[in-house]
Amino acid sequence: MIDDISFYTAGCCCQLEAFAVKGGKWRKKQFPALFAVIKHRNVGNILFDTGYSDHFHSATNTFPNKLYRWTLPVQLLSNEKAVSILSRNNIKSTEVNHIILSHFHADHIAGIKDFPEAMLHALEAGFRQIQNQKGLSAVSKGLLKTLLPVDVASRMQFIDTAQKCVLPKWMAPFKFGYDIFNDGSLMAIDLPGHALGHMGILVNYKKPYFLVADACWDRKAFQDLKFPSKCVNFLMVDVKAYTKTIQQLHELHCLNPDLAIIPSHCEASINEILNL
Repeated sequence: MIDDISFYTAGCCCQLEAFAVKGGKWRKKQFPALFAVIKHRNVGNILFDTGYSDHFHSATNTFPNKLYRWTLPVQLLSNEKAVSILSRNNIKSTEVNHIILSHFHADHIAGIKDFPEAMLHALEAGFRQIQNQKGLSAVSKGLLKTLLPVDVASRMQFIDTAQKCVLPKWMAPFKFGYDIFNDGSLMAIDLPGHALGHMGILVNYKKPYFLVADACWDRKAFQDLKFPSKCVNFLMVDVKAYTKTIQQLHELHCLNPDLAIIPSHCEASINEILNL
């Protein structure tokens, strides 16, 4: 059912490498914002996340949202936006049929408004949180509600309203997922800890890809069990769940070392996938 999958980055933020992985250097490092374009034979063009866009700058012009920009400085060229990249690949903004959102942090949803015809897919808990959180409390959790289009409720489909499906045995220790389009092509998988409603997707293409979003920020986490610095624990909605998710990814990697597990901000993983 999947005819093609392509990977791109839409901007990046800058922060200390030591925050992302224990033992990292105390120097500023770029963390690219990955998004994927999936061409599905039956349902059309699908995005997994959107990366940054100009809407991020508009949303962070005033206090308290400006604190987000100060904490995580963003670099974004005009030709790096998802809508610009798709245009260069002959895909109009109105030809994006679906956007699957790993979670609702700004670096994953900032481009939604650029695709007005797309149906949106996410886990319900994350959507409810961004709808209900306000002011400084929302910003401290990485949530900028103004990035959502005004018609978001009518376009939103909750993935977790569907019945859970059993994953292939080789995906152990992950046992269950949600079959987004009821054809086995894209399976949403809970990856709790980083944010409410955080998930990844298993893409069944010529070879499978497991896009794990912010389940970790560096592949050393699941390859070598190098966890992020404890300094960033306050960013996690559930530190124990986050740690368990990384341990499960480590187990999956050890059992299936050839499986492409791709975090959304790991520069090494992204460079590797872009150069295939």
